Amino acid sequence: MAYSIGQRITTRDEDFIIKQIEENEGSAILTVEGISELVKTKQFKFDTNIDKDIKTLDPVNTELVADTHYGYRKTKLFVENHIRNSPVYSKQITIAQKAAFNLASYQLEPTLKAFHLPRPRLLIADGVGLGKTVEVGISFQK
Repeated sequence: MAYSIGQRITTRDEDFIIKQIEENEGSAILTVEGISELVKTKQFKFDTNIDKDIKTLDPVNTELVADTHYGYRKTKLFVENHIRNSPVYSKQITIAQKAAFNLASYQLEPTLKAFHLPRPRLLIADGVGLGKTVEVGISFQK
C-alpha cells in the first residue's frame, strides 16, 4: 500500500496523521502524530510489516452533512473550536498592544519564551509592581 505524508490513517482503534515515511526492507516505518482523543499530539512509529491493520482514510468516501441549524451554528462552533485548540505557529505577539496598560519590553519575555515550548507552562515570579498581571494576561491571550 502506498502511503504519503499528511495522509490520515486508523490503526489500533485510533486516528493518526503521517508525518514521515522511511523505507525498511520492503516495508515502511510510519512516523505519525495522534489526532484522536486518547493519542492526541503524541508521536508514534508503526512498521507496516508488524501493523497489518492500518487503514487509510479515502477522501472519496467522505460523506458531507449539511448544517441545517439557524445561522450555521454547528459549523461556526466547529470552526471556532478548531481555531481555539490549534497551536499557535506565529512568533509574534498580537494581543499585547490592545490592552489599557503601559507595556514594558521585559513584560513580553515570558510569552516569547512560551512560543518555544511544546506545551507552555510558566511560573512568573518577579518583584512587586513589575507587571506580573500584565505578563500573565499577555501569555494567556497568546
